[in-house]
Amino acid sequence: MITLPPGLHDGIAESLYHEDVCVAPSLSASIAKLLISRSPAHAWAAHPALNNRWRPDTPSNQQDIGTAAHSLLLGIGKGLVKIDAPDFRTKAAQAERDKARLGGFVPVLEMRAQAIEDMIAAAHRQLAAHEVGDVFADCRPEVTMVWREGPTWCRARIDCLPAGWLDGRRARIVDYKTTSGSAEPDAMTARLYDMGADVQAAFYERGIKTLYPQVEDVEFLFIGQETDPPYALSVVSLSNLAIEQAREKVAEALKVWRACMDANRWPGYPPRICRVDPPGWESHRHEERKQLGTTPSELLKVAMDWQRPHGRDAA
Repeated sequence: MITLPPGLHDGIAESLYHEDVCVAPSLSASIAKLLISRSPAHAWAAHPALNNRWRPDTPSNQQDIGTAAHSLLLGIGKGLVKIDAPDFRTKAAQAERDKARLGGFVPVLEMRAQAIEDMIAAAHRQLAAHEVGDVFADCRPEVTMVWREGPTWCRARIDCLPAGWLDGRRARIVDYKTTSGSAEPDAMTARLYDMGADVQAAFYERGIKTLYPQVEDVEFLFIGQETDPPYALSVVSLSNLAIEQAREKVAEALKVWRACMDANRWPGYPPRICRVDPPGWESHRHEERKQLGTTPSELLKVAMDWQRPHGRDAA
């Protein structure tokens, strides 16, 4: 296990990063998300330096596709290992896959490998014609960022710092995500919020501004790409309102983290009955039905009138 001082660090293996690289248990974006969306107990269970039974998750086949795309696009890792099998259902294919993972390679089905290469070519082609340019053509990949805020150590892993990422008081960070669904901007926005990517952006911004106090504006670009032809991509950035709300979430996560670290207590959900209101969409649907006359009882009356027999001889 290694420990890193505050700063930006290149060449740190992903496995080492996820084991924590700070002298004390550190806060990461993923742990911050758990603190504000679930509970301190969930954050403790997912933290490698707090939970001595923590083990890294075994990547799924779909995650391997994303990892493979990252490796090729960013030019990192040991590369791909092509598995000559139709799928990973057989023990032989699974053994080859697991051996590749243990060796630090990314296993992909041979039939899928060409598609991944086509996907990366499509990414470069689309970005070259995009207003942001091909940020992956010349970038500093997989940078580990470590900083300290008072007694709290923090860490993050940046996908890409493009050439010229730091320009006086402005900085730019790039994050690459793949999806088996749609990368259309609205669809990407929904997915990003579902993943807590807004917290990620605000957390990384906080790290950059701590390490580089002269920086006033951090532009965090999410590049989302579909894993099926035509491998379309979109580039999304948080609005001023979105990033301000995300900063508040991160500030709350830091408060909770510090309190739990100081007390060495990591409670779960509140030990009381929680009275819940209907979600906004459910209240809206309920009121809309009443206004339109489409409540279940009103629809039943319409249906009965429509099916009522007419005349003495009606069947």
